[in-house]
Amino acid sequence: MAKVIAMALQVLPGDPKADTLFAGNVDTRPTVASILDQVANLRVVDNVRPTLDTENLVGVQIELENLYLQRRMSQLPGFDQLKNWSRFPATSASKSFEKTIAYLGGHNHLNVLGVNIGSGATMVATQAEEQHSSTIRSDAGIGHSLSALLKITPLANFQRWLPFEIDPQELYNQLLNKCLYPASVPATYTDLMIEYAIAREALRLAVEQARAGWPHQPSIGRRDLVWNLLIGAGSVLTRAPQVNQAAMILLDAVEPWGVTTLALDVNGMLNMLGAIAVAQPVAAVELAAHHAFLNLGTVVAPAGHGYPGRSAIIVKVDKGEGDVQEVDIPYGSIKMIDLPPSQKATLEMRPSRYFDIGLGQPGRGALAEVEGGLLGIIIDARGRPLALPTHDALRYEQLNQWTVELGINYATTGSNH
Repeated sequence: MAKVIAMALQVLPGDPKADTLFAGNVDTRPTVASILDQVANLRVVDNVRPTLDTENLVGVQIELENLYLQRRMSQLPGFDQLKNWSRFPATSASKSFEKTIAYLGGHNHLNVLGVNIGSGATMVATQAEEQHSSTIRSDAGIGHSLSALLKITPLANFQRWLPFEIDPQELYNQLLNKCLYPASVPATYTDLMIEYAIAREALRLAVEQARAGWPHQPSIGRRDLVWNLLIGAGSVLTRAPQVNQAAMILLDAVEPWGVTTLALDVNGMLNMLGAIAVAQPVAAVELAAHHAFLNLGTVVAPAGHGYPGRSAIIVKVDKGEGDVQEVDIPYGSIKMIDLPPSQKATLEMRPSRYFDIGLGQPGRGALAEVEGGLLGIIIDARGRPLALPTHDALRYEQLNQWTVELGINYATTGSNH
């Protein structure tokens, strides 16, 4: 590989001195260096795969971040003047995002997942089990990089999220039109549903790549984690006409299971707190602790599959002072229970024998202390992994039913189908 790269660099026009990063076997470093040293600016970091079952991305991620700052950000007009305004080094938004998620998880001893759906890229950052990681898909944006997303995502994947019939060619034309006008705002109900379908597929793509590094969960048959906190960022989520719509996108794309708190970064704090912490750690701590994010509520989502209409989970909500509510949620449905922001409650969860609530054993019950939010408590009994009906008419009916169950009213958006 080094010889092929060296040959390619030698035949390139102009100055062939390209930055080349080697993150492979330690014993081959001298040989690789002897081949590439004369034709490339060779950089060497720790092996990304020191053993067959160990992945070490820290070194290569740090070096790529440095290259990005040197090669890309330094080309921005006024960047040299800007970086002289502070004694601290400039930090990319993605790095700051990752640092904030790592802090929130490490400081509070939580599994935290942060997602940012942007026009040019979609990012997933995690902090779990004392390890943090990030995934950036520059081919999975909902605007400027939509054309790249269309090349790798089948049209049927977008169509499956639309709760109405639409000709595939018309849908494709709508998507191409969005590519031409990436900053356009949805003007109709159809436009909005298509944009939300794009957001789901972009986020699912990034989450699926990130999921490759998560531990395997036998009870649901795939790699996954129970996230204590899921934070969504990006205007498609934070500027949704109703926060219920943002919650639905997160539930459909990430498919959190167990007991998870949902939040939105409506003030864009995730991209700033990591950078602020370098200069003023105390300020960053206070901002993160005092309602920096919009709390949507708590999601209870059992993993597994059952029979439509039959009980998936029974949830008993004790709000204190004798206010107790018990609900039986059938498989394939969503149920909302009112619990105002800052109010706490005790949940007693009793899943049926087909479902796991995050304990690794189907049918085993659990207790949890939860805090309310704008949407209260959401019981998502649609199963994990999420399965959509294959028949078009049944899928339209199911998607519309879930919309109603989650309290979404598109009549309030001022758009018509």
